[in-house]
Amino acid sequence: MILPQTLFINPVFPILPWKIPCIFPVKVTYKKSTKKKAKTYTKNLTSKITVKNPTIKVTSDSEIAIGTTTQVKATVKPSTAKVTYTTSDEKIATVDATSGVVTGVATGDVTITATAKNGKKTVKAEKKISVKKAILKSATQTEYNKIDVVILGDTKGMKASDFKITNNSTHATVVVKAVQPKKNTADTYTLETYTGMTDAKEYTLEFAGASTTFTVTDGTVAYVGLSTQEIAAGTATEVKMTTLDKDNVVLSYTSLDNSDSSKGKTTADVKLTKGYQDGTKLFLPAVGDTAEVKVTYHTGTFGTDGKESGNIEKTFPVKAVDPSLIDLTYQVSIGKSAPAWTAESFKANTNVKLSYANETPNTRNAFFYIKNTDTNKEIDATNYSDYSVESADKSKLLVTETNLTNHSNPVLVKGVSEGSTYIIIKKADKVVASLPVSVVAKSVATSLDLDKTSVTIAQGASVAEAVKLTLKDQYSDKMDIDNIDVTLLGKPSKSTALSNAKVGDKVTSEFAISGETASVSGSAFGFAVSATNVDTQANINNRGTYTFKVSAKNNLSNKTLDRTFVVNVVKNTNAVKAYSLKFNQTNVDTTVGVDALSPSDLNNKKIVVDVAKMENGGAIDLYAAGTDDSNVEYTVKNAKGDVLVKVGKDLATTDVKTSGAVDVNIINNQLEIAPITAATGAVSGKSYYNKNLDAGTYTVTAKFTLNKSTEKKEVVTCRFFHC
Repeated sequence: MILPQTLFINPVFPILPWKIPCIFPVKVTYKKSTKKKAKTYTKNLTSKITVKNPTIKVTSDSEIAIGTTTQVKATVKPSTAKVTYTTSDEKIATVDATSGVVTGVATGDVTITATAKNGKKTVKAEKKISVKKAILKSATQTEYNKIDVVILGDTKGMKASDFKITNNSTHATVVVKAVQPKKNTADTYTLETYTGMTDAKEYTLEFAGASTTFTVTDGTVAYVGLSTQEIAAGTATEVKMTTLDKDNVVLSYTSLDNSDSSKGKTTADVKLTKGYQDGTKLFLPAVGDTAEVKVTYHTGTFGTDGKESGNIEKTFPVKAVDPSLIDLTYQVSIGKSAPAWTAESFKANTNVKLSYANETPNTRNAFFYIKNTDTNKEIDATNYSDYSVESADKSKLLVTETNLTNHSNPVLVKGVSEGSTYIIIKKADKVVASLPVSVVAKSVATSLDLDKTSVTIAQGASVAEAVKLTLKDQYSDKMDIDNIDVTLLGKPSKSTALSNAKVGDKVTSEFAISGETASVSGSAFGFAVSATNVDTQANINNRGTYTFKVSAKNNLSNKTLDRTFVVNVVKNTNAVKAYSLKFNQTNVDTTVGVDALSPSDLNNKKIVVDVAKMENGGAIDLYAAGTDDSNVEYTVKNAKGDVLVKVGKDLATTDVKTSGAVDVNIINNQLEIAPITAATGAVSGKSYYNKNLDAGTYTVTAKFTLNKSTEKKEVVTCRFFHC
């Protein structure tokens, strides 16, 4: 031991070794006295020095959604070690090199690596993270047919059919009717279902590959309430009674004028000092006016005296407030007919196209829709007349100054000059909304599309092949086709078909022109050959490839556009070599756009399927069951392989399947599918639709039997169509 008073002089430190840990020797010279001539002593001391390797551990969420973040947290020893972060794929997720914050970019799996460095020592730790399109954080029932869902991630283009709700006990599916963002609540959406859920069971909600569970109400009434306790002064407003369970889940809505006091029913006693009750509505004339509404839920319990007891009741005040405090949403849409405001795919059109001098009518239709932002419900139709509309700038847009009637009656507008302007909505001569619109250039035909560019036709066959034309303007809006012409561009060198037409001749008369389609049958190119009908040289010369130019004209813009298509003509001996499905169209757009769909529009979206008898790639006839043949059995499956439709004239009623949602019809041996139909029982004045088939690819399979009593040959053929 070296005493404190010891004087150290000239300590010698050797060169540090290269390897750690090591023994560190130190040579020390010292004196035991401070006297000048004191004896000097020397001693060697050693010390063991160890530098530990750094260690690292990382933690974070294992899943994130596109557009959301999580932080990879690194725990390192020693704490002074520097940590950096990297990602295995920046296309899936990025990471901040310093903070470790990870952001989801696209679906997939990614590895985040944390690297710690201390001196010359480096260690790494990895965390695998899965990036999902969306993550369902929670689902909570708020009403008997409504669920609030918290969704993180990519919700762009989200629609009701993207969700699936399943009862975990019965495995029954509850169809989602609508999805709406919840006001003032981030990442929260309200799902509305067609049917209620009041069986106290657990349900599973699925969306974009994610799922969560929730338990629904048991339907037992614990409280009563009102749909609103504030109404706009001077406006007759619908107020409904509600029943709620112990968790305040709304179980029912009942009109204020209901008088049925039997068990399970709700009635109201309304007291007014000013204003009046008009059926289901309350009217309070001025701000501050009030009404009292006593709501009673009848349990059906009676005492020994015969009087009702055990009812659930409560009295609520209803107050009139300044109408400007009622949060309303105003919309305008320009179109030919009343918009389908409530359709999921509806998008308002705010472009007013300038009209041509010879255009009839030379005005456009503007439609208006007003709804309560809080309840997401449209105002009562009788309240529309409280609002008037006018133009903000008559040098750009003329608007018929009038009071509104409802959301389906048009207001005439006319563009004057191109530019942006507003349509002003007023109530009691006070501006309540300014809706932006744009006056744009006149429509000009700019594109012509064909549903197919080539067809194959059997000589002499009566089965026509049609080409459907679609003409659009510069705004991608469909335009009327006022005239269709067909010109011959190429043919076999010796062909005398089409009345011996020459290249460059118009052959429109050889085609059947109907609306937006041009069709031609095999009879225009020769005749079918049989044993008693010798194949002539002229008939042979007419086979081959024909090229046509089809021209579509829009008279209004005086513009004609051209496209080419090819017809392949093949030999027909009336010998069936195969069977194939023949569709009237294989791509159907079920989107409800700006305008409501007319019966004609809905009919044009139908898919008609026939079984065709084929020879040399051309249809020679349509299948019709002979006396010893079976009728066709059709099956329609979705991309997952689920059977949606199974129909046929020979099928027993118990074997027919239409899934309840797919509208199908079987006429003789022709299948007719309606992907979208008008909803029955819809509210008057509103357009509702049943989207029977979601967007996707579907397979149609036809099965039938030939010569049932002899060789019994079963034929199966299938083909795809897209919605």
